[in-house]
Amino acid sequence: MKHSCLANTQAHPNEYSFTRLLVFSFTLFCINANLYGQTGNTMADPIVVGTYSSAFSYTNTQNTANFTNNYTRPTYGTTTNDVFYRFTLTRKMEVTMTHCGSALYDPYIYLLNASGNLIAYNDDGGCGGNNLHSFLKRELAAGTYYVVSEGYNQNGSITTNISGTVSITNVTITGLSASGKTYDGTTAATVTGTATINGKISSDAVYVQAGVATFNNKNAGSRTVTFSGYSLYGADASKYNLTAQPASVTANIAQRGVTITGLAAADKTYDGTTAVTGTAIIDGKISGDDVNASGTATFDNKNVGKEKTVTCSGYSLTGADAGNYNLTAQPDSVTADIYPREASVTGDLSAENKTYDGTTAATVTGTAIIGDLIEGDSVNVQAVSAAFNDKNVGTGKPVTFTGYSLTGSDAGNYTPLQAVAVTADITPKSVTIAGLSAANKTYDGTDTATVTGTIILADTIGTDT
Repeated sequence: MKHSCLANTQAHPNEYSFTRLLVFSFTLFCINANLYGQTGNTMADPIVVGTYSSAFSYTNTQNTANFTNNYTRPTYGTTTNDVFYRFTLTRKMEVTMTHCGSALYDPYIYLLNASGNLIAYNDDGGCGGNNLHSFLKRELAAGTYYVVSEGYNQNGSITTNISGTVSITNVTITGLSASGKTYDGTTAATVTGTATINGKISSDAVYVQAGVATFNNKNAGSRTVTFSGYSLYGADASKYNLTAQPASVTANIAQRGVTITGLAAADKTYDGTTAVTGTAIIDGKISGDDVNASGTATFDNKNVGKEKTVTCSGYSLTGADAGNYNLTAQPDSVTADIYPREASVTGDLSAENKTYDGTTAATVTGTAIIGDLIEGDSVNVQAVSAAFNDKNVGTGKPVTFTGYSLTGSDAGNYTPLQAVAVTADITPKSVTIAGLSAANKTYDGTDTATVTGTIILADTIGTDT
């Protein structure tokens, strides 16, 4: 309470009555001025409770007889004096305001906002056994508030209790996004941006515990990314409730570029076409994905040759996962071989019997026909020869055909198969004996003659003995 003016306004006992009256009037003026200057007497000069960001408890007792009536009561009752209190919250809190323990019977309590507008009031909320004591409880947002205490129909001692507990504040996390990626066969996403707790008090020690981000599926395209596993931590985390995971965003999964390497063009036997059979190996695909490559591989021409150029074209990707890939180029050229095609020699071929002549040569009869040709190819067979298995006399001796040659524009693409062996006979050769004579003799009663000379075999073959 401010000092009274009475301390320096004493009148002398012997002064005239007029002087005493003047002093008495000045004293009343000073008392009235002192009441109007009392802290808590008006909203402009309230009793300051404090500024709070955490739980608090405040108690103050004032006799309203020392104050004046500066608040117009919105309820019934008579006019009494008021005490103004002011407190400030820096965060949302649950605030309890009571007159518990007051000496004055049936007081009133009012809660005003920063502009002085009435938020709530009470006169019979109850405190323990005294139901006529005021009691208010409200959840209040951050801001400045006023509490007004007064009696119902008389002035007296009022104890004003104001306490607060921190309310759980609902918050969200904003500021997150996800970066695009190249297809990798997974739904994993990379989080970008800075997580911001929307609704927190800036000075509170509460932070974001990062979670994970996930695409809604693994496939290439514009995809939804959802966040999960995000939480709050820090000394003040218990004051907050994360109402939901961060809002989903969109990001793009780009197709994965691949090439075809190791195209294994298979060697082949001449078939009259340039077609190539090969297996394409896709370089860069994710293991386990259903994606294959198909296209056309062709030799530079149809003809037999070694390390012939194979050109690839028209390759594309197929399979359930093909849409996740982009074939960046056609396969490089490779080489492969085309081998000659075996062509059979047929017809009414046979071998003639012969008289022994010291050789294996056989005489072929009939006409040779080339078979197993590709339709439309120009190939003929010439110069067929045959041979016995040895030169010696015998019956049913095997004869094989040799010396085939092919002619025609496509002859170089074939290798003739020798015709199936036949049989023929080699009969003995007739010879004569010369160089012999008989000696004369004297009759001896027999027909025996004595041979003279040397046996000479005529018509034998070469060096046969």
